[in-house]
Amino acid sequence: MNIQNIEQEFSRMKIENPRKAAELAYVIAKTAKNDGDAEKATQFEKESIMLFNELNVQAYEDCVAKYVTVNGIALPDLIHADVVRDRLKPIEV
Repeated sequence: MNIQNIEQEFSRMKIENPRKAAELAYVIAKTAKNDGDAEKATQFEKESIMLFNELNVQAYEDCVAKYVTVNGIALPDLIHADVVRDRLKPIEV
């Protein structure tokens, strides 16, 4: 799956499954950061954090990643807004 497909899937999941969309936004941000595109990385980092905050992820079970890897990016076993912030440093949100 290439990054354009992931972005399309993100747009679809944002409506259908915001929890998965939050993880896909993290993958897009991480990929953009690795590619040196700080603007896109920041945009999708904010998207991910916003979605996780809207979902009010608090319980351990809610933090378990739905995806293992996407586009070569391994997701943390447990993921929520603070993990996204920490993993994507030094991008400021």
